[in-house]
Amino acid sequence: MARANWAPADDPATVIGLSRDEQERRAYNRAFRELTFTWYWDTVAYRALLGIADPRQRLRHYLEAEHPTILEAYPLEFLVNLVCETQQRLMKESFPATATPLRGWAPAMHSTESIA
Repeated sequence: MARANWAPADDPATVIGLSRDEQERRAYNRAFRELTFTWYWDTVAYRALLGIADPRQRLRHYLEAEHPTILEAYPLEFLVNLVCETQQRLMKESFPATATPLRGWAPAMHSTESIA
């Protein structure tokens, strides 16, 4: 499901006529890169994840299934908050006309706040 490289098609400069799902997928991939994770969601992988309606639950499922070892170092909710906040910021920057939070997405603890 995950791929270490990113595709030039994820460049926000190539966004004309993209569906909302595709915009979100690209923003997630950009968030992963910005956070220096080697994760990548191709179209097939992201479509499979869309079977989980809640975006935060979708990311939880992905991390638990594909990257369980990172959960030994970081709490799951910390990673979910970090990725979701970064993805939402990138959505606003790259796709300002469509960048409204998804239904069911609510910011939680800011990713830079203490988790202790």
